[in-house]
Amino acid sequence: MKIGDSNVLESKCTVGKYTQLTSGCVIGAKCELVCNELIPENTVIYGSTCERRLQAEKPGPQTLQLDFLTKILPNYHHLRKPTRFDSK
Repeated sequence: MKIGDSNVLESKCTVGKYTQLTSGCVIGAKCELVCNELIPENTVIYGSTCERRLQAEKPGPQTLQLDFLTKILPNYHHLRKPTRFDSK
């Protein structure tokens, strides 16, 4: 599988191992791409029937999502301390 730069793969999407993504593609939630295919640059695949269209520009950087996740995720990530086991 080959994947280019600036792609957005939404939740529960499936990209097969013979599908090649170029740069700037957006694969929508629950969309499936499982055939031997080269997806052109700036392609958006969306909807329940996996419709396609070309967008004028590459998708913007996901910096707002990254900032949000770096602030929120530590609140929900709980580390368990290992239980101490003495074997004497």
